[in-house]
Amino acid sequence: MKTGTWWGDDYPGDPSGYGRLCGTDDGSIYDSERDCELWFDIHQNDFDHDGIPYWSEVYVYGTNPEVDDRGLDTDGDGIPYEWEHRWGLQIDSWSGEYYWIYHPFYGEDHQHLDPEHDGLTNIQEYLTSPWGSDPFRKDLFIELDQMEESPAGDISLLPEESKELLRTAFESHNVVYHLDDGGMGGGEMIPFQEMVDYEELQQIYWNYFLHGNESNWRRGVFHYGLVVYNASYPGFVFWAVSVPIWMHIRYRVKAWRRKQGFPY
Repeated sequence: MKTGTWWGDDYPGDPSGYGRLCGTDDGSIYDSERDCELWFDIHQNDFDHDGIPYWSEVYVYGTNPEVDDRGLDTDGDGIPYEWEHRWGLQIDSWSGEYYWIYHPFYGEDHQHLDPEHDGLTNIQEYLTSPWGSDPFRKDLFIELDQMEESPAGDISLLPEESKELLRTAFESHNVVYHLDDGGMGGGEMIPFQEMVDYEELQQIYWNYFLHGNESNWRRGVFHYGLVVYNASYPGFVFWAVSVPIWMHIRYRVKAWRRKQGFPY
């Protein structure tokens, strides 16, 4: 109750993640066991709703328990106070003593720390924390953009059943699958085109995933998927660098020609 931290079968660093159980920590993924997934959280006496309990603010950190301190980065390591408290404060299950692996007042190298080796640094784990990422459990983030329905009613969408099959396959191995197809700040609908070529696919990546910003923080965090009605180019098309200027020009010329009614 003092720290808002718990331990036991569920603790930071357990295979299924802190505040998550899914029945596969025993290494078994068989459907016959009827495993299910449970998410939970515990809150204690946090009057300013900043994620730090009253007792910890007064007697550990010396902060005002009636002032919301979210976003405060006293040690300047790029990670705010509340995230380092939640994930850095550890409890010794035998003695009940607490200690920190990430301390709000002492800087750590969060730009390079990746304790669970899922390819996301602690900085990126913090940026994705609104969606339930865990720095000690593997998370997989995917943005999926899909093409709008055609005038003839043709649909190019990933079925909901397929999304659930993918989610279950990953989560049964304790890799939490986060699919952003419109509810997490990305996942947009692309205007319908009967055919898109290589350059146009590149331009879609630039416009709808990077949003014209080569340094967009989602790059390197989210994998990118795109569903279109018909593409002339099979295989991988997205560059590791920004789209060349000539592709922008060709894309705009093609868009203008299409708007004017010229043959594709």
